[in-house]
Amino acid sequence: MVPAITITGDRAQPDAGFFGAGGGLVAGAAPGLVAGVAPALNGADAEADEEPASASAPAPSSFEQKLNTSDGETYEIVVTYGADALIPDDAHLEAHEILPGDGDYDYDAYYQEAAEIASNDAESRGIDAPMITSARLFDIEILGAEGKIEPAAPVQVNIRLVDGEAPDVLSVVHFAEGGAEAMQLKEAPANREVESALGETANEVDFETESFSVYTVVNVSDFASIANNGPYALVSSYRGPNIGSADQGNPSSVSNYAMTDSMNGSTLSGKGVNLNSNTVGGDVTEWNFEAVGDGSYRIYVGSGEDKKYIRSNYTNLYLDADQHSADKYIPEVSNGKVRFKLSTYASYYITNTGNNPSKYELTMQTDNGTWFTLAKVDPNYEEQTAKKVSAQDWKASEVNSGRGSE
Repeated sequence: MVPAITITGDRAQPDAGFFGAGGGLVAGAAPGLVAGVAPALNGADAEADEEPASASAPAPSSFEQKLNTSDGETYEIVVTYGADALIPDDAHLEAHEILPGDGDYDYDAYYQEAAEIASNDAESRGIDAPMITSARLFDIEILGAEGKIEPAAPVQVNIRLVDGEAPDVLSVVHFAEGGAEAMQLKEAPANREVESALGETANEVDFETESFSVYTVVNVSDFASIANNGPYALVSSYRGPNIGSADQGNPSSVSNYAMTDSMNGSTLSGKGVNLNSNTVGGDVTEWNFEAVGDGSYRIYVGSGEDKKYIRSNYTNLYLDADQHSADKYIPEVSNGKVRFKLSTYASYYITNTGNNPSKYELTMQTDNGTWFTLAKVDPNYEEQTAKKVSAQDWKASEVNSGRGSE
């Protein structure tokens, strides 16, 4: 018989009407039971009605927390544990989202490693060209009167994305003391639809763990399945060799740039943006993909009679309304990002050129400036332009018409 569960605060406990404080049966809990006296059973009835010894074990307890992310998504985190986990009664679950710029965490390092691990995990699950569509970093802990508590036995964790867009795969990466790893999910497929505590549809994953720290929940989908779900901002990362950042100079500074539909001289320009979990804000150009049918795509902006396609002269990139003159690009995917190779000319890619981060050209480079994140644009998301680009470089880019609307 399964005991009823009563939610008390943030912890679920066995119903006291059936179990005593120690989990044992109490008088009056069920018909036919008398305190200290077992009812007589004969023959087959005794054998058939015999309860296993474990039937009187305490029901598992659980913590539950709802989190609203910075851009309005809702997650539910549930931790379920047994008595062997030795979690005290005064303990509680505490989880919060980690955001870029949080001084206690290296967000970029966590994100990049999680993207790589989640992409490999998704590929092992049958996703041919895995793209990261979003990633959430959470610091999850169980806290008691004396601080952080690690369970003495494995506990179950359920993470639900409430009423969000369902990815092909929902992957969970744990940053443990021994290194980062993709969690072995308990059920297949990698995510499934359930009803949340709020009564809404949710995508859920569950796994077991014996430790808590930073977890990343990564939405991964095949490029072919999301190409038609645009538009997207095309965001690349430029790593200096020594750009000297506006906030104190850092030779390894990384700046994120979105490709715009305006020109910087004779080629398309870029605009500095703040990238947060595949989301950018402000006035950023949004691009769409048009499948050609041979695995390649045309990249365009606008719609209807205003549609314009990316075209090149094998060096500069510009826009053309003629569909038949448009370039065709083959997407190459790695670690949740994509680069675009010109289908008619080997090894030429759309690239954020190193000498001028606010310029995009067609080059033979295959460095970090070639790889793009497909980001959604949130007009309400606070924009921080060129956060780590040098003041001198950014001032120079203001002179060009390709700076974009700021």
